[in-house]
Amino acid sequence: MNEYAYFNARIRAMRGRLLGRSLYETLLAQGTTAGLLRILSDSPYGEALAITRSQFPAAAARAENGEPSADHGTWIDEALRWDLTQSLSKLRRFASDRARDVLEALLLRWDAYNLK
Repeated sequence: MNEYAYFNARIRAMRGRLLGRSLYETLLAQGTTAGLLRILSDSPYGEALAITRSQFPAAAARAENGEPSADHGTWIDEALRWDLTQSLSKLRRFASDRARDVLEALLLRWDAYNLK
């Protein structure tokens, strides 16, 4: 198996963690952020919410009590950012040198976007 085929297979395996259409529809149908957090906690992003919880203790406490909080969105953003960082780190670790160069070139687009 060539180096790109292996890398592609690993990426395809990671796709299983992505949220499916029905779960997205369920998330969109939630009337509260607390409901959204409940569903995300049972998804592959639950670990990220648990890990970043300590950074947002007030928002987490309000979410557990079903109370609204402006901090919920910040907590969710940080959890998703943490998960993305972990996923990209994993990609970099199992990529060969040439595949890693291609990955880095693709990610430069987002680096440039984030600098704006």
